[in-house]
Amino acid sequence: MVNAVTTLATVALATLATAAPVLPRDDCVSGLYMIVARGTNEAAGEGVTEVVADAIAARVPGSTSVAVDYPATAFGSAIYPVSVTDGINDTKQKIQDYVDACGDSSRIVLLGFSQGGNVMTDVLAGGVDKPAPISDEYGQYITGVAVFGDPTFTVGQSFDRGNATQSGIFARSVGGSSLALLNTGLHILIARGSTISTDRSEKASEFGDVVVAKIPNSTWVNVEYPASLFNGDYDDSVAKGHSRLALVGYSQGAQVMTDLLAGPALFDRSYRKPKPLDQAYRKYIKAVVVFADPTFRAHQTFDAGSAQKSGMMARSNTGLAFLKTYSKVLRSYCDARDWFCAHGKKMTSENGAPSGWMFITRR
Repeated sequence: MVNAVTTLATVALATLATAAPVLPRDDCVSGLYMIVARGTNEAAGEGVTEVVADAIAARVPGSTSVAVDYPATAFGSAIYPVSVTDGINDTKQKIQDYVDACGDSSRIVLLGFSQGGNVMTDVLAGGVDKPAPISDEYGQYITGVAVFGDPTFTVGQSFDRGNATQSGIFARSVGGSSLALLNTGLHILIARGSTISTDRSEKASEFGDVVVAKIPNSTWVNVEYPASLFNGDYDDSVAKGHSRLALVGYSQGAQVMTDLLAGPALFDRSYRKPKPLDQAYRKYIKAVVVFADPTFRAHQTFDAGSAQKSGMMARSNTGLAFLKTYSKVLRSYCDARDWFCAHGKKMTSENGAPSGWMFITRR
């Protein structure tokens, strides 16, 4: 979850004050809401990290930044642990207030220098005698984190950057719970296509391997379902696959996944398949990538690829309304030559796998 400034800047370029009890809706921004914690003994405000926030804001339209309101001291009236705790509490409150006001449109970035870096990593993972980490309810809206000179730096972690070969003065315990939280990767579920396209199952496996190689501490597994078309009932097959969460799907597997998000699309036989995923679980979905989805509808904001026509089982407007709520995390790749998703002339075609895994790694 933690990243260095170079990584954050790359993500931002490619994609992208005391807290009041309730923020007015007018304070919601279309870009990034950056919370910046200064280092020890820096004057009140954002400190030297302000230049980072300004650089990101210059490249991500509609962004803004606010300073953490905390002592940033090591001695005196607020000794270091007390100061860090104050910073954690203020940062968490700012996150909660912003999300409560701005909802699902929230995209939050945390920046911290020195003691401010300690504040931000403790917000994510907790620390010795520190407040509990930010809850998933609010943490899901944190898009990126960059810390510099964090005293809790622990050498050898997947998110470490720079040239340090030794850990910090308050290094986190290797194997401890807080370090595990900072090292969280993705668990990727892959739903294969119909049995007429068994070669694409191998492609799906390759896709999973590529993503896992690029996102440390990640894993992937296949969704277990018949994936049948002619041997048995296609609709039943989708229903069984639909009982498992999936993040990546090809052909029929893509429909499994979009049905998971939006409900059944095939033949209006809604009684044959489960309802859409409960909204309580959507916060755990970080990226959704589908290829050659038979329910593809052309010209949607989440569409990718060359298709200008809709699929052989194109989704209804009602289903589209559900999918649009996932538009920030969803990409649907359809090649104009593909018979299933675009009424093309090929039963199988290339459908943007490299772009798909790049989208996942950038989420």
